[in-house]
Amino acid sequence: MSYEKDIEGMEIIERTMDYDELVDYVKKYVDEDDYVEVYFGRAHVEGTIESITDTHYRIDTHHDSMGLLEFDLKDVEEDLLEFVHIPESETKRIVISIL
Repeated sequence: MSYEKDIEGMEIIERTMDYDELVDYVKKYVDEDDYVEVYFGRAHVEGTIESITDTHYRIDTHHDSMGLLEFDLKDVEEDLLEFVHIPESETKRIVISIL
């Protein structure tokens, strides 16, 4: 469920990775202003990336009650289920399931 992104008509690319492969992927392909959804345990975070420092993310949730949210992938590694990446200027949705 995306609060801000209209995903209708987007190409969906599904991949499976372990945590280390995900970290390599995000370092190479995920940039500020991209949209992400991160599912871990019974919670998830989604929004536009404001800033990235290594595996630490600051996300604008576009939600009045949540505002900006910060998290580090390392802190949720054990509970990480799925990472969804929608590049800023592209019409594809990359859904990465975590092994």
